[in-house]
Amino acid sequence: MAQGANQTAKLDAETQTKLDAVFKAHEQITKAYEKVEKENGELKAEIAALQNVNKTKELVQKSAGWKHLGLPNETVVAMLSDAQKVSPESYERVCKSFDALDEQGRAGKAFGGDLTREIGSNLPGGSGSGDSTWSRIEKAASGLVLKSADGSDASLADKVAKYLETAEGQRMYAEHQAGRKDGI
Repeated sequence: MAQGANQTAKLDAETQTKLDAVFKAHEQITKAYEKVEKENGELKAEIAALQNVNKTKELVQKSAGWKHLGLPNETVVAMLSDAQKVSPESYERVCKSFDALDEQGRAGKAFGGDLTREIGSNLPGGSGSGDSTWSRIEKAASGLVLKSADGSDASLADKVAKYLETAEGQRMYAEHQAGRKDGI
């Protein structure tokens, strides 16, 4: 009987060694699996980022085709992106609207008009006149390198205010005021 107990103890020791090896292998496999899962998550995030970049590129190319909207491309791209997030039908409706607006703008310009320009802006001193004194003031001010209190680029209004403090700015403002009817 002592020999049977000794064999059982020996068998149990061998079994225990094998079980320990199995548990160790399982632990290594689990660690490897967790590493692969982590890398998979990182790759999925990278793929999603690349897909977003590609979608944005497509939207930029699409918006570049609408040359007569009278809107900045950034605004058109943002509107298209928002429409895509809502639904494919919304995106299609926005695209059709932009197509129609672009066609109207193109047709208006073909007949010598500009449907997006403010009425009266082409008159001397008008707000849209590219050669008005005020637009020259804004253009000169936009070239100033000026930072706001938080370190970001200052607004155009802040730059204009700073430019009007200069001798050239005061001269141009006096010219602007002289061109306006009764200073209004």
